[in-house]
Amino acid sequence: MVGIRSRVGRGATWRRTCLVVASVLTLQLGLPGRALADWTTVENLAAPSQVILPGMRVAYDGAGNAYAVYVEYSASLNDKIYLRERPPSGPWGAPELVPADTGSYVRDLTMDVNDEGDVVIAFRSWGEHVIRRPAGGSWSAITSWNSPGSGGPASGCPLEPSVAVGPDGTAAVAWTVFDSCNGLVSRWRVLAAAFTPADGWETTPQIWAVSPKDVNSQPAVAVDGDGSITVAFNARNASNTDQLWTVERDATWGAPVMRGSVGLSSYPPGVASRSGTTVVAWYSGGFALAIVKTGGVWGTPVPLPGNAAPTGGFGPSVAVDGSGTSSVARSILDGSTITVKMTTIAPGGATSEKQLSTQGVPSANPSIATNAEGDLAVVWDEFGSGTYTAVAALKPVGASWPLAPTPITTAHSDNNT
Repeated sequence: MVGIRSRVGRGATWRRTCLVVASVLTLQLGLPGRALADWTTVENLAAPSQVILPGMRVAYDGAGNAYAVYVEYSASLNDKIYLRERPPSGPWGAPELVPADTGSYVRDLTMDVNDEGDVVIAFRSWGEHVIRRPAGGSWSAITSWNSPGSGGPASGCPLEPSVAVGPDGTAAVAWTVFDSCNGLVSRWRVLAAAFTPADGWETTPQIWAVSPKDVNSQPAVAVDGDGSITVAFNARNASNTDQLWTVERDATWGAPVMRGSVGLSSYPPGVASRSGTTVVAWYSGGFALAIVKTGGVWGTPVPLPGNAAPTGGFGPSVAVDGSGTSSVARSILDGSTITVKMTTIAPGGATSEKQLSTQGVPSANPSIATNAEGDLAVVWDEFGSGTYTAVAALKPVGASWPLAPTPITTAHSDNNT
């Protein structure tokens, strides 16, 4: 599924494919003073000879340039990462090889781009890796961390990373590890590393082991405009209850803080920050909750309206606009139907709910994005007649949601990757 500057946790399900299709907004969501426009014609972003892996990522900078990153599969497992760029008027540029060769497989690719055009890409390949290209500059050397496991610094098995870069260039990457790469094992630690323009990447990652049951969800990470970092994750306690934890970094990392605890869930949370507002949304015990920090103070967890069991192993996707209004998109089991719903949390805590999927068939994998002005886009996979189709709903600020989502793919799939 194509992501658009979103913060969403998801399960790591990989299937090989020979084709990628992607749609982008003709006007950038974060471009000041311009209205939201319609979708462009679907384009195949893979070169004709490339066999690529699912999991393409798309992001925008503040000038309206689009960035799409993907992995070219190699039968020898020496996978390659490619980046394509598109100015606001198009077309997409040629694939650019990202110099992040580990000599091995590449999985769980993720990317973020700030308004200035700094690009940060993270992925796993027998460890966690990150590479950065400052706006107008060249790619940095690849930075790598081995993930500690029960047998020592090089024995852990890393999972999918989350990455974010803020307006000032501050960046962060966070991930979880298994204690072994073989057999049925539990997630047992959450790790993170920060980048600052003055000091570069931390050479030793932060390690948080707050889960006595050795179950941690995939973490989510966000960077605000002042360079502050928030990492959020779920961890299971000795009473077999999941708890939401956050860790924050201003000049230095703080200690993990438990923010909420209701029921049991292994779904990852979503987190987003903008202009001094941070929102975290998560599932717990079949319910969806959110917590918002404004003015440096965390509120109390807010149950979202229309609660129902989450589906598909995917966590909620969140976004914050410049006014402090937060949006949470999620797929839930609503009676006998899986639908996509979007909750708005206004400054002060008032909430409103909108059901976006109207086809009466299973839907999954929502990804939400907003700009400072409050334009919204939500993209998800919708299932019907045995195939998945990518669809989108666009809402300019001050306007209403469309009556039905717009299909944005022309080639359907038999899986929802």
